Amino acid sequence: MSYRGKVRNVRWCRIERECSNDHWRSDVHPTYESYILADLYDSPHNRIDEDMYVDITDDVLDYYDRERISWNLVNEVREALHNVWIDYYYDEYDDEDYLDGSLGDFI
Repeated sequence: MSYRGKVRNVRWCRIERECSNDHWRSDVHPTYESYILADLYDSPHNRIDEDMYVDITDDVLDYYDRERISWNLVNEVREALHNVWIDYYYDEYDDEDYLDGSLGDFI
């Protein structure tokens, strides 16, 4: 099922994760995961009433033909998507919302 929401902000989220293989070693280096998230306004179109965000990382990297996330890329996407209506879907397996369609459909 597809939902619809209006983009309020686009942000870069970096999460630090401990590597489970190194958990009991003294020389532990965490890994970082980076995401580009589109925050949505509250709307009757949204699936739930909480703060909504949609993971658009893969869509952005594919659309802009990039391998890494940078602040310039995030700012460019933020300007292009501000106040734009997007379609998204909920993936029960990942428990995340993802863009429904390609980024080019909304920019």
